[in-house]
Amino acid sequence: MANISAEWLNLGPVSPYVMAVPVLLVVGVLVQTQWTENRRAVHIHVQKSCMDGLRDIGRDPKVFLAGIVQSLFESAMYIFVFIWTPVLDKSHAPLGFVFASFMASTVTGAATFDLLRRRGVSVPSLLASSVVIAGLGNVLAAVAARPDDTHHTLAFIAFIIIEFSVGVYFRAMTIVRTRVVPQATRSAVNSWFRVPLNLIACIILMCMHNDAFRHGNRLIFLSCTALLALASVAVTCLVSLIRRDDDFGDLVTVNGA
Repeated sequence: MANISAEWLNLGPVSPYVMAVPVLLVVGVLVQTQWTENRRAVHIHVQKSCMDGLRDIGRDPKVFLAGIVQSLFESAMYIFVFIWTPVLDKSHAPLGFVFASFMASTVTGAATFDLLRRRGVSVPSLLASSVVIAGLGNVLAAVAARPDDTHHTLAFIAFIIIEFSVGVYFRAMTIVRTRVVPQATRSAVNSWFRVPLNLIACIILMCMHNDAFRHGNRLIFLSCTALLALASVAVTCLVSLIRRDDDFGDLVTVNGA
């Protein structure tokens, strides 16, 4: 619908946002009338919660490693969100259909996670696989992002691979984070690791995303590859710790069997 309104009907790039307004209004009414409020029973002291989260990060290597994987993988993902449009735009690709393809790839990745999990593949292994697949996608994107003539078809294939890995990653990381990070400090721990996540993404984009710099896009994808290489080291260490800990047997086997 976004692609039809913006390109086929020539209503401009703002039209999808205008179309979203009535949908958001309907959803807002449904939420207001149908959902019950999910409130905490106790008041949370923000400063104490943050410090408790920081202590958990320093005390438990599994929490630390899970946070490192989160920061590195998701910073590469956020960079990709910013960079895919300028890479494909010069080919006059139908960006609405491209984005829809990305979302379908993410859903396919999540469905693949569920299928493999039911067949006995461990959650940590799937998490590690998602990092490796994302790294391979970025390598392929770096090859496609030639300074003088981007290979747009190859770039699109690379982006589909990256989005597939994102679908696997979020299903796996959600489960790992739920089991590894204590519930009482989970929000604080996630907040601490969002600081380096956003810093990494901002620094790389500010330094390299420049139209006057002919190697910019390729270096961005290579930087993402380096981030994911570090994430693969961290996730390998995390998988090793989880497999040695009997308390996490349910992550390694299906239904703890």
